[in-house]
Amino acid sequence: MLTRWLIAVALASVLAAPLTAPVTAAGAAAAGCVKKSEFKAAKQGWTPKRVAGTFGTDGKRVTMAEFSEVRRYPRCGGGTSVIVNYERKAAGKPLGLTSKYW
Repeated sequence: MLTRWLIAVALASVLAAPLTAPVTAAGAAAAGCVKKSEFKAAKQGWTPKRVAGTFGTDGKRVTMAEFSEVRRYPRCGGGTSVIVNYERKAAGKPLGLTSKYW
């Protein structure tokens, strides 16, 4: 009887844990969206990895070619997505930010 009770308590705590976990207010990075200040911080030549670190999200690849890539990132507060264009200067070189649109 005690074993059943312990199993029931353990199972209940495991199932209830996601419901009772504290919600942290870590900001927009935790939400996976781009704030205007983060958008302004991204500079020409930044790699997609560096932009993702600043934006707090990898975004979604829209198009990709041998020397270019376009990614969209969700904008905080809703609305249209932030669009970032990357280009590679030569074969074997990393992609670098060339333009961005709020």
